[in-house]
Amino acid sequence: MPASTGLGETFLDRHELDALRQWLLQRGITLDVAEPGSATGDAQLTLPGGLQLQFAATEPAPLTPELPADDYRALAEHAGDLLIAVDPDLIVRYASPAAEALLGWAPGELADRTLAELLVADECAAFIARHFVSAGSQGDSAPDVFRMRRRDGNTLWMEARVAPLPAGSRLGRYVVSLRDASRRKQAEEALAAANQALATLATTDALTELANRRAFDNALRREWFRAQRDARPLAVLMVDIDHFKS
Repeated sequence: MPASTGLGETFLDRHELDALRQWLLQRGITLDVAEPGSATGDAQLTLPGGLQLQFAATEPAPLTPELPADDYRALAEHAGDLLIAVDPDLIVRYASPAAEALLGWAPGELADRTLAELLVADECAAFIARHFVSAGSQGDSAPDVFRMRRRDGNTLWMEARVAPLPAGSRLGRYVVSLRDASRRKQAEEALAAANQALATLATTDALTELANRRAFDNALRREWFRAQRDARPLAVLMVDIDHFKS
């Protein structure tokens, strides 16, 4: 932003210029923006006392600089997340060094293996269908938590995201980004168990360990809507146990 005041030079991009104009308008000051290519600059501001400032808008600077290919490879090889590139047949063409820490396999040992070999058998078909048959072929897929097989035979909960690689990439067709999700899964299971325990406590009488009034109301509401849905009658049977409270 070259200024004609002798106060030095600064620069505004188009976004900053628009923000400045809005800020000034809220305070009753007009900032005139000239047409592109105008000899008077892109904007002119007149301050009290006749002082004039002229602004030249510049193109916004890129948010992140372009990195050389070697830098991208260094990031992949030193990241804790595992990156696996597979071809259209889901054969592994590249695995980052994190494979050894997470799965117990050296990266070179995974070459020419199929991704299906690393998945737990009962989750393999569903995972492939979600990420490679539908979502994976259209763009980035949503994160997915599933189990993978380690070299020692144990399983590990992983979070995966699948994205297509650019056409003609030497790495293959897809890149699979994998992150250890075992702690997250343990926390989710502990939370679910705690919620179940609270639900049981809330619907159980502490003295008799039988279902309490809250449980009765829940069951009645559930069965009432079931009867309405199926157009069937509903009966309620009340049983008085003699001397129960004595």
